[in-house]
Amino acid sequence: MKAYCPIGKMLKTSWILIILWCFVFTTPAFSKKSSLEQLKEMVLEQQEIIEELEERLDEVEKQNASDTIHWRGEVRIISHHTTYEEPKQDIKEKNEFRQLRLRLNMRTSIINQFRFVGRLTTFKNWGEHFQPTLSVNPATTPNDSVVYLERAYVDYFFNSIFSFSFGRIPAADGPPTELIEESRRKSTYPQALYEIELDGIVISANLPEYTFLKPAGRFIYGEFNNSNESSLYRDNGLDSIKLQVYQLESELNFSRTEGLIVLDHAKATGFGTYTETIKELQQNLTLQTGVQYQVDKSPKSIWDASLNLIHVQFNDIEHIGLDVYGSYIHTMTDSNGKRYQLSPADPTSPFPAFCFGATTDCLAETKPKRQHGYAVNTGITYRLPLEQLLNPKIGAEYHTASKHFFSSGFASEYADLNLVFHNVLGTASHVYWIQPLKRNLFARMGVRKSNSNYLNFFARAVSDEIELKRDLEDVYFLLNARF
Repeated sequence: MKAYCPIGKMLKTSWILIILWCFVFTTPAFSKKSSLEQLKEMVLEQQEIIEELEERLDEVEKQNASDTIHWRGEVRIISHHTTYEEPKQDIKEKNEFRQLRLRLNMRTSIINQFRFVGRLTTFKNWGEHFQPTLSVNPATTPNDSVVYLERAYVDYFFNSIFSFSFGRIPAADGPPTELIEESRRKSTYPQALYEIELDGIVISANLPEYTFLKPAGRFIYGEFNNSNESSLYRDNGLDSIKLQVYQLESELNFSRTEGLIVLDHAKATGFGTYTETIKELQQNLTLQTGVQYQVDKSPKSIWDASLNLIHVQFNDIEHIGLDVYGSYIHTMTDSNGKRYQLSPADPTSPFPAFCFGATTDCLAETKPKRQHGYAVNTGITYRLPLEQLLNPKIGAEYHTASKHFFSSGFASEYADLNLVFHNVLGTASHVYWIQPLKRNLFARMGVRKSNSNYLNFFARAVSDEIELKRDLEDVYFLLNARF
């Protein structure tokens, strides 16, 4: 549909009137009542000029219509060389593979109070057309060449203070991602807590500025729907997971340093386990023991979680190219003592030895259990003053998490490698070098390591932790182009 541009029409009319005015009042031939032939020639000349101006104005209109939605994108290739090791099991494996990621970003501002932002993403392993995987974030898990909707939200600004956002909000790629990705800040929500794809609403308010503070407050509400996908109006025995977040952030504006501080309190309720997972466990138990097991009635919601975060970040300290950041996260998981129950179909058969890692019988209903965990993420980057090398950057990150830490880092491009910092129950580190090549082209090479002590999975909140010593190292190289 062609966009209507009233300004362009007005410009056309104005040009025609100006030209006719010049023709009537400044043309000697007309004032002297020239012959009819001369008059026709002059009219034809003026008509050609008008037609040329109309063509130019048409181009302006077309450009205005195409500029309604601004498109940007990036293409990335990554080469991985990994080493996986389980010391207790005497397992050590090496592998190498390559990946491709394409992002298409779109943005439009129809009026000053209204804007739309979206992102389409495809992420795949080279030469792989299909990879069976279970993921709640397909846009950040290498799969086939399907294009996924990674974000799509609308911002509506009531005034300079209040705004309302809805859609698939930009929960991933929050600070300090921009320091590692050589980009501007792409999200309001710290990476350490919000590395998920979230559908929901956001209410924001800019608070009064005070000295070096520029504060803002937000309320976020989102859901992860556990209903039957083929019949949303039917109950499949599970509640939806509901997420409520209260956030307070402020820019820190000092004379020679820019900073950021974010405080968050998040509450997630209604965690359960999909019926398909229960059936899969039932089948595995039957295969392992030769005994038929039946699924008993289970509670809809078996545990909740709360998370508290403080993130502090300073960029380009004293204008020397130094950036530092740190996050502290405290989590609490609270179970109601219920467990999904599996019992032998034959009462004389033995009970299974575990229930999602529990050492007790699956029929046991334990007392409610509350677990506290924590994690610390820190990092530093420094841009080297080497103009002949286009000012490259070096950086390092470190993560440590306790036994009972509950994370939400499921939307990272490294989720499939178990190298997501925020998921490791143990320690993780990352050192890297960023080499600019052109204005919109850079390379990054680095080493990521993780040393896990326990298996990180949802159901551990209502079961015993599974101890798992696992070391993973990834030596990688990536090339990223923006257009």
